[in-house]
Amino acid sequence: MIYISYEYLRKAWQKVLLDIFREYFPEDKDIQILITNLYSKYRDGFYVNAESKITSVRYAACYIGRF
Repeated sequence: MIYISYEYLRKAWQKVLLDIFREYFPEDKDIQILITNLYSKYRDGFYVNAESKITSVRYAACYIGRF
């Protein structure tokens, strides 16, 4: 069985999403303020609906890849 820390997954998902916003809106000050506020408001990361038992690396990659 593979173990991926739920806390890590939450923070990683938050970083991925907010980095995408930074990449697509590099000059938009409002987006940059929003990103800063989201990091402040959600210090533990964004909510992730993760299954409790993932039995293989392939399944984990497919499951996470959907999001």
